[in-house]
Amino acid sequence: MNILENAYITLCDHQLSQNQYDYSRRWLGMSRSYYSSLKATNGEPSIQALSKLFLRLEDEIEANRSIRSFAFSPSLRARQSTLNALRESVLESLRRNCCVE
Repeated sequence: MNILENAYITLCDHQLSQNQYDYSRRWLGMSRSYYSSLKATNGEPSIQALSKLFLRLEDEIEANRSIRSFAFSPSLRARQSTLNALRESVLESLRRNCCVE
């Protein structure tokens, strides 16, 4: 499973994305058909899409931290942990794609 597929499934599991079109637009900052087109062609994500995904994950993580009940909510803490792990995976993918020697 590639990083974009993993991110899509994770975000849908946490009700943070509604469908592939929403994911392409809101999370990847691309056209609504971007993700489905990549899947159909077995294409690689652009640096721009990975960067946007990373930044959106950062925003979501920060928003979760500001929720008053965060410290007392096991479900919010679990989601935060999942999003942190996903963010790290996206960052690693960015490093691999940007820093090819």
